[in-house]
Amino acid sequence: MEQLKRIKVAQIIGNSTCGGVPSFVMNYFRNIDREKVDFYFYTYGPSELDAEILQLGGKILHMPDVRNIFKSIPFLKKSFSHYKFDIVHSHMTTLSLSPLFAAILSKIKIRICHAHSTTNRKEGTYIIKNLLKHFSKPFASNLAGCSHLSMNWLFGKKKGASSVLIPNSIDLSLFLKNPLRSIELKKNLKIEKNFVIGNIGRLEIQKNHLFLIDCFLKTLETLPNAVLVLVGKGKQEDLIRERILSYNIADKVIFLPEISDIVRYYEIFDIFWLPSLYEGLPLVGVEAQAMNLPCLFSETISKEADLTGNTIFLPINNPSIWAEATLMIAREKPTYDNLPTLKAKGYDIKDSAPKLLDYYNSLLSNGKNPR
Repeated sequence: MEQLKRIKVAQIIGNSTCGGVPSFVMNYFRNIDREKVDFYFYTYGPSELDAEILQLGGKILHMPDVRNIFKSIPFLKKSFSHYKFDIVHSHMTTLSLSPLFAAILSKIKIRICHAHSTTNRKEGTYIIKNLLKHFSKPFASNLAGCSHLSMNWLFGKKKGASSVLIPNSIDLSLFLKNPLRSIELKKNLKIEKNFVIGNIGRLEIQKNHLFLIDCFLKTLETLPNAVLVLVGKGKQEDLIRERILSYNIADKVIFLPEISDIVRYYEIFDIFWLPSLYEGLPLVGVEAQAMNLPCLFSETISKEADLTGNTIFLPINNPSIWAEATLMIAREKPTYDNLPTLKAKGYDIKDSAPKLLDYYNSLLSNGKNPR
């Protein structure tokens, strides 16, 4: 019997350090039928995910920074033409111009622009992002995103309404708390008797860690046994550490490295904070809800992120409100059973991965999807 030709998809990721976009693509890659599709990961350099990508049969190609169009477009055109991709799926949001234009030059019919985030006026790149977003859409044959907010922002409300929602799904089977493992890690960190506030994310302006530290300082006034666990790395790490030292709370804050088995960290949290300036639909928010954690999100995050009805949205101009909400949760100790709800809403990767393959097949069958 003749073997069916695999769909060849270029996944344009860029920065491949652990974070929302690489985790999103990897969740789908781990669970999609890899006998029917090949993923080629275009990144800026080596990452902790490389070994797993290769083990699963993926390919890795390092590309120039897409912000340098004079280097990235010729490189990508040559690479795309060489590999003869069926689909180019760009996860670069406002920076999708280079890969999508290169795909046009390479005569690739299916070119997906995927919206993963938005922006905020407090961000230094706010103006340029609002300019750049207009240059990605024209070169895409198809539009997709992780939330209606991100799609409406990147593509406009008219195009956003007709774009395809590809959920930030996760492997729900992994999010079953292991009490023994949790106790062991807490013991190793010497926080067995503490109330643990957790945050996972890149230490960048977008994630608003300086405000988070202010909230934690305020929380300690009424919850002195609280500790803060920060997971991630980024350009703001020195500034964050300086603020922690200036508040004399270094003994209350723990920095942990990123790991692939991220569930181990969620297991030790008592509450999850996400005071971001902006998000698309945060993958860590889905994960925290899957672990049945009480979640405090900033009001700037789309209400779509509350998948379970248990999330509290708070302003990011008043640390006292975050402290009060945290104290209330520490006292009430709410319990949830979110996994059935997340599965029903389509956030189980076991269900979503086959749908992504169906989406790719439908695009190839139609030549392109009308926008």
